[in-house]
Amino acid sequence: MRKIGIIAYSNNSGLGVVAAAFRKHLPLDSQFVIKHPVKGTHDINIPHTFGDIEATEAQLIEYLDTCKPEVVIIIETPFNFDFFKIMHDRGIRVVLIPMIDSISVEKFIPYEKYIDLVINFTKVGQEIYEKHWQGKGIHIPYPIDTKYFNPDSTKESRDNKPAGFLVDGTESSPGDGHTIDELAEAIRDKEYTFLHSAGFGGAGFRKGSDIVQTVFRQLEFQGYKRKISINIYCQVGELQHNPLRSPQGEAYISLVDVPEAIDLYRGGQIYIAPSRREGLGLPVLEAMACGLPVITTDAAPMNEWFPKNYPLLVKVQCQTDLPYGDVPMYTPSAYDLMQKMEFAYKNPELMVQIGEENCSIIRDNFSWDVLRDTYLDFLDR
Repeated sequence: MRKIGIIAYSNNSGLGVVAAAFRKHLPLDSQFVIKHPVKGTHDINIPHTFGDIEATEAQLIEYLDTCKPEVVIIIETPFNFDFFKIMHDRGIRVVLIPMIDSISVEKFIPYEKYIDLVINFTKVGQEIYEKHWQGKGIHIPYPIDTKYFNPDSTKESRDNKPAGFLVDGTESSPGDGHTIDELAEAIRDKEYTFLHSAGFGGAGFRKGSDIVQTVFRQLEFQGYKRKISINIYCQVGELQHNPLRSPQGEAYISLVDVPEAIDLYRGGQIYIAPSRREGLGLPVLEAMACGLPVITTDAAPMNEWFPKNYPLLVKVQCQTDLPYGDVPMYTPSAYDLMQKMEFAYKNPELMVQIGEENCSIIRDNFSWDVLRDTYLDFLDR
């Protein structure tokens, strides 16, 4: 196996999470860590050097001379496009993993001869690169750590008490002698909690968090105030100033921080992600792995993990092209989101079934257990 290095963030951003997953599941030898001035930088346990957000050639060369990688994975951008040629000239195999919502394929094409392989996490990403850059890309889905993200993990709350469905005031789960129908009926008459993440670093608009609040206020007017609630997760530093902060009396909306990634999917029955734009949509996959039904936007890449008859996709009202990236900014219908949430509340038996099916989709198709060898095969060529 060649010595594999990676150029990426090391923080809680989506790209930082991807890099952390690669360090955990692939035999990476080193990392050129890009320091983010706002989102911060975590310590890592493999050999590494640092580069600024606009990394210099000298910083790259320091990394290459110190860690001597034979293959380098670049997640989203090299932060300096001249890096492609520098690594190529040293005989290093260069592997690019682009994010289609950030940098257009046209930005990379001038450096085609210096890039050995493009790995696209999504089908729509692969279609874009095949259209503009034939023969260079391969579609390998992003794998989820199903040993961490799974239904059993979400049954334990932060204080180690069960977090299953309520039956007669007692926490329970299908394994406790209650049927799925009994559990679903218990949910119907109890508070039904939806889960949503406003993202990291002020991503709430892109995640559709404003639409979520609008819909919940409308549902309150329709008599759901005592029946449903929502946990909206965001960073500690953003809680105080978040525009979604609830006015007094709107107790059905809670803004909370997530100490661990798995906590995002605890304490609720369904995950909602009406994103306007995503490069991957990582929480959708993680929520599915945890056995949750997911309401999300009916646009790529958010919708490509589900079967064609999936009943929880939110219609798009319109879309707008942006001057960066390769996917539009979508506008999910607030009315259709409200209908999907009402449908979920009124059909708890179906939601339990959908959650189980979502879990199977990730476990059988998009887990590290399934995809790890595929990554190793393409990286070591």
